[in-house]
This record gives sequence, C-alpha cells and structure tokens, in this order.
Amino acid sequence: MNLNFRVGYETIPKKYENKKNEDDVIPDEISIESIDDEQSSEIKKENPENLEEDKNVLNINKKNNENSNEIINEEIKPKEPELKLKKKKKSKIYAFEEQQKEEEKKEEEEEKEVQNEKNIMFEEKNIGVFQLYCTLSNGLEVFLMIIAVIGSMGSGLSGPLMAWLFGDTVNDASGSINISEMPQEVKDAFQDAMDDMVYKFLYIGAGMFVANFLANFGWSYSSLRQIHNLKEKYFSTILKQEQGWFDEINSFEFATKVQAQITSVESGLGEKLGQIIQNVCQLIGGLIISFLDSWKLTLVMLAVSPGILLGVLYLLNALKTSIVLARKTYEHAGGIAEEMLYNIKTVTSFGNFDFEKERYSFYVDKVLELDKDKAFKLGASIGVIIFFMTFEFFIAIYYTSRLIYNDLKDGKEDPFTGGDAMTVIMASMMAIMGIGMVAPNLKLIQEGCVASSDFFTLLERKPKMDLSGTEKPPRDQIKGRIEFKNISFIYPSDIKRRKILNGLNLVMEPGQKVALVGESGCGKSTTINLIERLYEPAEGEVTIDGINVKDYDIKYLRNLIGYVQQEPVLFNKSIKYNLIFGREEYCKTLGDPEELMKNAANDASAKGFIEMKQEGYDYVVGIKGGKL
Repeated sequence: MNLNFRVGYETIPKKYENKKNEDDVIPDEISIESIDDEQSSEIKKENPENLEEDKNVLNINKKNNENSNEIINEEIKPKEPELKLKKKKKSKIYAFEEQQKEEEKKEEEEEKEVQNEKNIMFEEKNIGVFQLYCTLSNGLEVFLMIIAVIGSMGSGLSGPLMAWLFGDTVNDASGSINISEMPQEVKDAFQDAMDDMVYKFLYIGAGMFVANFLANFGWSYSSLRQIHNLKEKYFSTILKQEQGWFDEINSFEFATKVQAQITSVESGLGEKLGQIIQNVCQLIGGLIISFLDSWKLTLVMLAVSPGILLGVLYLLNALKTSIVLARKTYEHAGGIAEEMLYNIKTVTSFGNFDFEKERYSFYVDKVLELDKDKAFKLGASIGVIIFFMTFEFFIAIYYTSRLIYNDLKDGKEDPFTGGDAMTVIMASMMAIMGIGMVAPNLKLIQEGCVASSDFFTLLERKPKMDLSGTEKPPRDQIKGRIEFKNISFIYPSDIKRRKILNGLNLVMEPGQKVALVGESGCGKSTTINLIERLYEPAEGEVTIDGINVKDYDIKYLRNLIGYVQQEPVLFNKSIKYNLIFGREEYCKTLGDPEELMKNAANDASAKGFIEMKQEGYDYVVGIKGGKL
C-alpha cells in the first residue's frame, strides 16, 4: 500500500471569485488531488512557484474576508438608543431565567469542588467495602484475608485477657505479704499458683505473637496484591476506551487524579479493616471482663471516658487535616520545581532564578505554617488526653477504695480487691481506646471506597467503538485500495455537534500519491484518523480492499499503516526503543528486527546521523527528543 498525503490550504477557485450575489455560495469542502508517482516529479519541475502563489492568494483572501466582516458588522450593528430601549424592555421572566442559570452554574461549580476534594472526576457511585474487596481479590487474597481476620480477632482479645490475668496475679501476690509466717503447705500452694500464672502469661504471649503475625502478614500481603490488581485492571480499562473518550477528558489531570485515587484506596485497604476488627474485639472483650469483675467501677470509668475519646478523635482528625493540606501544598511546590527544571533553558535565558525561587518558597513557607499549627494541635490534644486519663485513674482508684471499704465493712465473703480494680481499669481503658480507634479507620475505608468510584464507572462502561473485528488478510494479498463511502463525521467531544465531514466520497487507488488540501479544521487529519480507525464515522463506511475497517482486527490493521505526524512524539528512551516501540515480536515475523530498524532509519535518511552517535541506536533521545 503506497499512499502519500499532502496537506495544505485551499484557495478560492477563479469561478467563485466574482460571486457577489447572496445566492452564490462558495463550497466549503476538501479539495482532493490524485497524483501518480511519475506526475508528481513533473509538477514540481513545471510549477516551482506554486507554493508562493498559494501563500499570496491566501493572504489576499484573508484581507478580503476581514474587510467584508467589518462591513457586515457595521450594517448589523444597531444604533445605541435602540439598544438602550431594548435593554429597558427586558421582561421579569428573562431576568428570572438569568438568575436561575447563575444558580445552576454555582451548583455545578460546587459539585466540581466536592469532586476535586474526593479526587473523583465522574459521577460518584456508592461502592461498598465488600464490593471493593471482592472485585480486587482472587483466591489467594481471599485465603489471606480469612487468616488475617482470625489473627485480628485473636490480637484484639489478647489485651483484655492479659488484663484479667494481671488482676489475678495482683490478687495472689497481695495474699502473700506475710508468706514467711504461713505453713509450708500454703507456701507450696502459692508457688504452684504463681507457676501456673506464669505459664498462662507465656501461652497468651505465644498466642499474641501468632495472632499479630497472621493479622499483619495477611492484611499487608493481601492489600499489596489487591493494589497490584487494581493498577492492572484500571490501566487496562483505560486503554480499552475509544479515542473520543480521551478527547473529552484532560489527560494530564486524569493521570494525577488516578494516582491520587490509588493512594486513597491503598490507605483504606488491608490493615485498616484489620484494625477495626481488632478494636471491636478489644472493645467487646474489655467490656465483658470489666462488667464481670465490677459493673459499678466500669460505669464510673465509662462516664469519664468521653473526654479521652474526644481528645483522641480531635488528635487524629487534626493530624490528618494538616497532613493532607501539607501534601497538597507540597504537590504545588513540586509542580513548580518540575516545571522549572523541565524548562530550565528558558528560565536561565531570562535569568528568572529569583522569581522561580519566590514561587517555590511561597508554598514551602506555607507548609512551615501548617507544621507549626499541627505541632500546636498535637501538643494540646495529647495534653488533654493525658489529663483525662490521669483524672480517670484518680476517679477509679478513689472509687475502688470506697468499694473495698464498703465490702470489708459489710463483711462480704468475696470482697472487691485491688487485683479486681486493676483488671477493671486496664480492661476498661482498652475498651475505650478501641472505640476511639474505630472511627478514623472507618473514615479511611470510606474515603477509599469513594476514591474507587471512577474505577468502577470505567469498569462498567462499554466503549462506543466495537473492537470485535477478526479479519486478517495475508499481507501479500493486500493491495491498498481505500474508499470512503458517503462519510459524515462529528467529533464526540464537540458539544455543538458540528460536522467535520459531510457526505465525503473518495477513492484512493493503490500506488497513488493523494494530497488532501484545505483550510485548517476542514477534516484532513480526520480523514487519516478514520483510516486508522481512531474514530468511527457517524454515517457511511471506510473500506480497504472492499473490507470495512470495522471488520479488521484492530491491531493487525494498524500494523499495516505507516503514519508520520507533523509533530512526532518521542519517548525519553533509546532510538531503538522509539523505532520498535513494543513491536519486537511482530517485527520478528517480518524478519530480523535489527535489520528492519536500520532499513527504516535509512529510508528516513536518519541512518548516518544515528550512527555518528557513540551509542548508536542505544542513544537516549531525552524528553520529547530534546537531546537530538
């Protein structure tokens, strides 16, 4: 298939130059010129001045259009008094409609701000935590989460059990104050009780080790695999979208948002759910043991606990807010630094070092202020927490003394003891801290679910372009006859739905050099995009050798086409990487990739330039080929 495309401006044909009536219309269409290989060289020899003439005619036409536009504007422009009268005659209904439009715009801006805060771009979906885990988990991840749940439950219950054993140990030790005066049998019984208690501590310690290992390993490893699955699925889902979808979004903004979303999901996955399970078990176990030992002392401690809870919640929220603001501010500073380094030649040429330093320092100083505020909140909240904890211990010990005094006064057989008090105090404190740690972890999980909304939106979205074609004609049988049959096209991102092509019929025969000539925006590049099937026509069909491009295998079709853009894109990799660009396996089916690469460089008159470099084809071209 040998097709050469020439793109340029279209001049007004002579037969339309003298049209003055309103009924006479100059057609707005693509001018197509088919040139054989032999004719193209003759035309260049005969008419070398064509390019200059075309430019002159184009400049004249621009001036004529500007003059005509000025005349039309003067005719249409009403007199000032008439305009003032029309403004005064505005109805109240029209004013009300304008007010409604302004309110709608404000609502849209508020929705965008909320979406920016949540790092989502599309309409928010309600995603449950189990839906998120099920979508990102395979068999191994499910197994890891099961053992992690068991470990988290064991880790949560181990704390209250330790408090219970510690209380019993205090009780046994308090009864041995005068052990030297006791009979030998009592001494042996006490020693056996202490040995038994030591073994219990040993068993619980071993259980805590196993439980914490299972919990931390299971949640951490499963979350790493789930994030790996999320990245793979998200990236593959994005690549499945059609070109029209990419036209409707901001690619740079989208890449930043996706990274922020993945970070939020990663913060909400894994150990955060494990910590919630651990804290809930710690809460339940602590309350059960506390109420069994002394429900009176437990209620007294719970009455004072709101101060500690508020202090913990304020501390976590204040730290999170400050960290988020500092991170966003650092992102701005990092963007400025990246922009400056990327354009360092321009900055150096203008000598704008002080200006760039001030821009960067503004955000760095802002972070310093945020850190000062964070330090103040941190100190104040920790002080409040310690005060309420100390006050709670004071209340608990004071009330314990009253309980012990009353039980001894009443002569109870099983009076309240200091060991019981230690059990209640420790278990109650664990329960209170468990409550305080549930809320922030729930918030992180919720934020992770919200951040995954865009992923599920794209996962459920069906691309508008059907890529199920399977046609793969042998390369040696492809002649390259391209035909456009009554093609109409509208860019998907165009809100006004303007037709770029309207009923285009064109045949490109094999071996022809075809020039598409027309003004900017008339559809020259669009025509090539339709051949590559980057877009679908609104009407009509494009065929290659009589086969609709929709029926071709999309990867096979694009492997058949060679297209050099006006501004080719180069990656910051080697020349070899840019030439082959992921097609090494395909190139092997055509021959030796190295030879094919060198032949392509030779055809492009770049072989000599490349081989002059010491690294040859391994030379790294820099960002956008800046080192070439």
